[in-house]
Order: sequence, then C-alpha cells, then structure tokens
Amino acid sequence: MPFMDRESFIDLLNRLGDGDDQVVLAAARTIHARVAESRFGWDGLLLPAGGSSDEPAPPDASTPRPVLPTLPVAEEEPDADLIDRLLRDYDLSDMTRGDLLEMKAQADQGSLLPDDSKYLRDLAARLALAEP
Repeated sequence: MPFMDRESFIDLLNRLGDGDDQVVLAAARTIHARVAESRFGWDGLLLPAGGSSDEPAPPDASTPRPVLPTLPVAEEEPDADLIDRLLRDYDLSDMTRGDLLEMKAQADQGSLLPDDSKYLRDLAARLALAEP
C-alpha cells in the first residue's frame, strides 16, 4: 500500500521542486498514480477545512480540520487491540509503526489520551478506505 507510506509520499512531493525536469515528471506521475490507486482522488485527499469540496477553503488556520468519512470501526474495540490489528494488517511506514508501538505501550498502561484513541480510529478508517 505505497500510497499510505507517508515518508515516501513526502519525498515525492519534495522532488517536484527539483531542477531536473525528468525527476519532476517522474515524481508527478508517481504521485498521480498513487492518488488514483488510493480511490480518494485529489478531491478526497485535499478537502477544505469544512470537509466539503463545494465550499472554499477558510482564510485562516483556526478553523477545524476536515472531517473524514467514517467507516465501521468498532468503538468498543480496545485501543491496544486496534493497534495490534493495524500493525498486523497494514503495510505502514516505520514512523507510523513506531508511533503505534509507543501508543500501544501507553494503552497497555491505561494512559492513552482520548485524542490518541480518536487518531487510531481515524487511521483505521482511512486505511480501510484505501483498501482495494
């Protein structure tokens, strides 16, 4: 699932400023292919802050982030179990795996913050959306 590999996706975006037009073109084509494979499309990937592609982006950054479509993720699934499932079922970047392992340690101690728990459920929904 290369689209979800954040580090390589950011690397591709950085290549768009390269002085070599062939590097830029190759990066652009790879980015386009990944977005197409994701089934998000550009409109789904770059939502304005209100969450609807029909409204313009807000002028300042104080408005809330876009609301992603939610998929069925069992709310009663314990955070530690959800983390285990994400680590087992998805090809994640090393950075995301590290973050999840840190959260797992916190969840095992019963000290995972509510925002982290929400992040886990949002991540699970995004990953499920990107599945073929």
